[in-house]
Amino acid sequence: MGYWNESMNTNFLAYFEKEKIQDSLFEEHTLGKGAVLYDVAELAENIFFVKSGAFKAECSYPSGRKFIKEIYTQGEIFGELGLFNAYYLESAIALEKSVVLSIAKNDFKRLMAERLHVNSMINFLVGQRRIQLEKRLENLVFKDSKTRVVEFLLMMADQKGRIVGFEKEVKINLTHQDIARINFTSRQKVTILMNELKSKKIISFNRRRILFRDLDQLRAELNPAMMMTSE
Repeated sequence: MGYWNESMNTNFLAYFEKEKIQDSLFEEHTLGKGAVLYDVAELAENIFFVKSGAFKAECSYPSGRKFIKEIYTQGEIFGELGLFNAYYLESAIALEKSVVLSIAKNDFKRLMAERLHVNSMINFLVGQRRIQLEKRLENLVFKDSKTRVVEFLLMMADQKGRIVGFEKEVKINLTHQDIARINFTSRQKVTILMNELKSKKIISFNRRRILFRDLDQLRAELNPAMMMTSE
């Protein structure tokens, strides 16, 4: 039975495995780092699930500027707006060697009709992602770049981190340029902030992971002032 719940688990792959959804509905694809799974304005024919690795949803403009709408990791669904639109609204690019499962859009719509829980999971997910995008817009208007980046790091630790002793680890191949494009700031500002947090022993990082050593201290780095910024 479908339901709406703030703690709803939206790991579709775990649900499909538990419910023994037929494997024949899915096709597996392996992509290398930097490979494009689909491009913006491409006909939306499939819905995708991350089996391993990670993807970014990236938008580009004729001026050459780019921004990243979302990061998708193991178990997460993406391209889901293709259910409501004929074309993809962003490009999906592998952040590292990744494996993804695809299902034809019409097959997934039938799955939603047959299983109310899948329908509820999609409705919940679309609602949550809309809330997150609106929060990012508010952050862009009202918060400075440091606050935006620190809040992003806290979100990553909370949503995508795994506990390692008394610390948390996020294993995603995110560059400083990627973090900048997610938070509408410059790579230079991200690099300065990340190095500052590292020198304070709040985080450590390399090209493949971020280790959160003191989340309480990271929260203390937030700027409490909600002020307009021109950054």
